[in-house]
Amino acid sequence: MLEEYLSIVIRDGALVALPQLIEGYAPPLNALPLFTLRLASHVDWSAEEPCFDSLARLLASFYRLDRVGAVEEAESEAAATPAAGEAARTPAWTVQHVLLPSIRRSYEPPAAQSTDHTVVQVACTEQLYRIFERC
Repeated sequence: MLEEYLSIVIRDGALVALPQLIEGYAPPLNALPLFTLRLASHVDWSAEEPCFDSLARLLASFYRLDRVGAVEEAESEAAATPAAGEAARTPAWTVQHVLLPSIRRSYEPPAAQSTDHTVVQVACTEQLYRIFERC
C-alpha cells in the first residue's frame, strides 16, 4: 500500500525509498531518523483513512523547510562559507529557485478559489517587461 499510493518503499525492515514531491528538492536528511521513528510509532496502521491522514501529516512535517524567513542570516552564512562549485542551498534559495518555479508551472487553483478571490494573480512578469520596455 505504501509503495503503490505514496512511493514509500520498505524492504526487509529498511526504508529504501521516499517520494520525490518536487523535482530538484530533497528533504533535510538530518530529520530522517525522527521520520522513521514517527513512521513506526505515530502512524495509525489500524484503519485506512487514519493511516493516510497520519502518513500525510508525517510526510508534510518531514518535507517542510525550516527557517525560510531568515534570508539575511542564511545569505551571510553562505557568503562566509562558499560551496564548492554550486550555489549554497539555503532555505531561501530553495524557495526561490526550486519551490516557487515548480508552483508556478504546475499549480492550477480550483475554479471556486479563482472566483471568490482566495487566489489572486498579483503580477505577470511578461506584462511587466512590456510596460518597462516602453519607459
